[in-house]
Amino acid sequence: MSDALYALFELVRIDESARAIDEKLRKIPQAVESERNAIRRLEALVNQQRKALEEAERLLKEQEQEVAARNEALGKAKSRSGRAQTLKEFEASEREIEYARKALREAENHRDALRERVQKMREALSKAEEELKKSQNELAKRESALSSEIDSLRKQYEHITNGRDKWLSMIPQEVLRIYERVSKARVPAMVEIKNGACSACQMEIPPPRFLQAQRREVVQCPNCHRFVYLREALERLEPFEDDGE
Repeated sequence: MSDALYALFELVRIDESARAIDEKLRKIPQAVESERNAIRRLEALVNQQRKALEEAERLLKEQEQEVAARNEALGKAKSRSGRAQTLKEFEASEREIEYARKALREAENHRDALRERVQKMREALSKAEEELKKSQNELAKRESALSSEIDSLRKQYEHITNGRDKWLSMIPQEVLRIYERVSKARVPAMVEIKNGACSACQMEIPPPRFLQAQRREVVQCPNCHRFVYLREALERLEPFEDDGE
């Protein structure tokens, strides 16, 4: 079983490294999702500001037309005053002129307030658009960098998992079935025996299993069910022996 033990050790090493890369790949989209959400909120705010500005500009245009109409009405009132023939007509014209002036002042005040409001809204929109553009550019750079990182991680994954089938072929099917089950529940699925105990759950390895581990057999911890090994026994297996030849 010594070949199976070393093959299992290598399989676990490969799968743990591959799992770590998978986790990184899984987290990468999450890393920028909050930034995307922030940009979506900013885009919605900018759109709201644009619509509000359009409405304010429409009201300003209408008010400017109102001011023009009030100016025209004042001009007509003055013209009629100049044509007054009697004191009564003159007094009526003066009242009309005073009313027209008052209406014009109110219209102008309203127009000026709208102009100030529109100007502030334009400045706020310009600032929001600049912020949005900056955030979009930063996100584009971030996504470009992450795209390169993803490519690099995928290459690492391919490199790490290359040869996995070789180790699988050296492990008995029953051991593989157990490994598939254990690896889903325990990470890592294989740990070293230290001071006579499983280094993961600290349960003492019973003497019969400890002797099996010394004989370089595939052994499981009776408590957490991880595969366990003795480093000194594992180091006597290939390829360590090949290194010494």
